[in-house]
Amino acid sequence: MSPRASPEASMAECRPRVWVSQPLFDDTVAQLAGYCNVVATAEVAAHEPAAIAAHLSGFDGALVTLNERIGAAEIANAPALKVATNTPDVLTETTADLGFALLMATARHIGSASLAMRRAMVQVAVDNLLAGLGIGTDAGRPANMVNAIAGGKIEKR
Repeated sequence: MSPRASPEASMAECRPRVWVSQPLFDDTVAQLAGYCNVVATAEVAAHEPAAIAAHLSGFDGALVTLNERIGAAEIANAPALKVATNTPDVLTETTADLGFALLMATARHIGSASLAMRRAMVQVAVDNLLAGLGIGTDAGRPANMVNAIAGGKIEKR
């Protein structure tokens, strides 16, 4: 530490540098900034692989979104990079909802029923398609059931 440098400046130099690839909520970035020197992208950007590699080469960590693909080429010249993470739990509820919607659409033949109704085959849709299959587990009718297998936080939704 130089004679003119303050202890705070010295601590800031020791903190890991983290690149945030896309705009996030201010409180999220502020929380991260409490532990790291954060360089956050201010505008939504479509980062090309070469730009991602250039960003990663100067940072200890990166918080990336679904917009960025991080692979071997992107981290090849990033010797200081120790952590590259995504935004956990951002899509947990959305993924669970979509999974359930697909399950319902499959079980109740929503796609086929929609097509039949558009083709003015309403009676066919009501009589045969919308009855569909049950959802869940029913030992008495296992051949007529649609089930879902999920794990982790999505399973609990």
